[in-house]
Amino acid sequence: MRYIINKNTYIIKTEDKSTTKIIEKGKTLNRKEDPATIISDSCSYYRYSLNFRVEESKKQFKSNYKNPIIVDNESKIIFFPIKSITAKDNTWISYNNLVTFLRKKHNTILVFFDGSTIIVPVNYSIISSQISKCFILEKKIEKSTNLSKI
Repeated sequence: MRYIINKNTYIIKTEDKSTTKIIEKGKTLNRKEDPATIISDSCSYYRYSLNFRVEESKKQFKSNYKNPIIVDNESKIIFFPIKSITAKDNTWISYNNLVTFLRKKHNTILVFFDGSTIIVPVNYSIISSQISKCFILEKKIEKSTNLSKI
């Protein structure tokens, strides 16, 4: 059975060549699918292909590199990668479950709602930029949700 991202998913990251580590609220899972497959399967599960989501982000940000994507509009699930979207060896981070992020030399500490933390080997300014893009996507979802209620 394939893993589908949900509201409790914090991180999806390559552990080694054959394993992906998934950190959820209160538990850790290991899967054989690579992060890109999990992201793709999850987008499809929520009615849109990964390609559609990638194109949607490209149009929004006029950029092709490391854009966040909306996994599910209804639940407002947004994830961002630390490498290229298509990279097999990657880490995807849940914008929705992130409380804050802190600088630690050339790394960044991510802090989630339950107080758990993880250090990612990414510069603080890159994470900050990704978070800003996610915020824009979140507002886009909220606007479209409000328009559909009229």
